[in-house]
Amino acid sequence: MRFSSDRQRSTDLIHTDARADGSWNSCNDHSQARPIISADELRHHFSQYYADEIFVSVLAEGEMPATHSVYGSNSAHLQVAVDGHTKRAIVSIAIDNLGKGASGQAVQNANIMCGLDGAMGLSAQGIGI
Repeated sequence: MRFSSDRQRSTDLIHTDARADGSWNSCNDHSQARPIISADELRHHFSQYYADEIFVSVLAEGEMPATHSVYGSNSAHLQVAVDGHTKRAIVSIAIDNLGKGASGQAVQNANIMCGLDGAMGLSAQGIGI
């Protein structure tokens, strides 16, 4: 997803914090977006894009993704922000390494390959810790 037509300055800086209860990641888009998109517009954009994805939640303004919220689930919690000073779009996400990671992906793919509902046997609700 691009928010700028300026291809010269677009880079990604990814932060990852792998933990026992999941993974927390943040990605910054360094493109010089003109005009600057607001955080509400960006959140709306992401909400529309993931509207039909039962395992992806775009969180409300002020809520940050937390690994304890997705622990034991196949869910991904996203938050977006825009740094008006640096003109960066910032996306933060929390997932369970096993649930949304390799094992959850394998179950979801096997379900789809067998003609089943991709969500079969997978939980969108974390167990919390």
